[in-house]
Amino acid sequence: VRYQGNAYWQYCVEINDRPLVTTVMPAVVEAGKKSTVELVGVNLSAGARGEIEVSADTKAGPQWLAPKFGKDTLNPAPVVVSRTPVTAESTAAKSSPEAAQDIAVPATVAGRIAAPGEADRYAFAAKKGDMFTFEVCARRAQSNLDSILSIYNEKGARLVESDDVQIHRWQTADSILEGWVAPADGKY
Repeated sequence: VRYQGNAYWQYCVEINDRPLVTTVMPAVVEAGKKSTVELVGVNLSAGARGEIEVSADTKAGPQWLAPKFGKDTLNPAPVVVSRTPVTAESTAAKSSPEAAQDIAVPATVAGRIAAPGEADRYAFAAKKGDMFTFEVCARRAQSNLDSILSIYNEKGARLVESDDVQIHRWQTADSILEGWVAPADGKY
């Protein structure tokens, strides 16, 4: 910083001729299972696939895990470990509430926002009084996604929305809706 020094500004330079993974897709894996993931990074061909095996006792949430690529174990990459079934984003367009992808709750959804302005929509059934918590884990998993999480009723009316949220002392671009209660039987 402005060519000034500081005893706490440390660094490490690693020089390698092997692939360097920066992220994996999907960015979530289920605890207790082996998952095939797309490897994204440097010195990797487009669409390169690897495997991440997660023991059942691995802590849920953001982790740094090393994928296997053939016989090689690559560098750790950010991955979210889930204890609920993982549902992959469908390739069908989800541009309107009517086209939302149906999911069963509880679930963890793995998707990506591939184009500017894209919105992914999912639909779930609820009974009046059912309570839910929704959490987007993107920034905490090293993604640059700045999410907005909204819940709509069957008529397309927005009921609640969450943008940036504060977790303890830190502000994050992830979104959380805690303790949301379904106001009526229906699809949301």
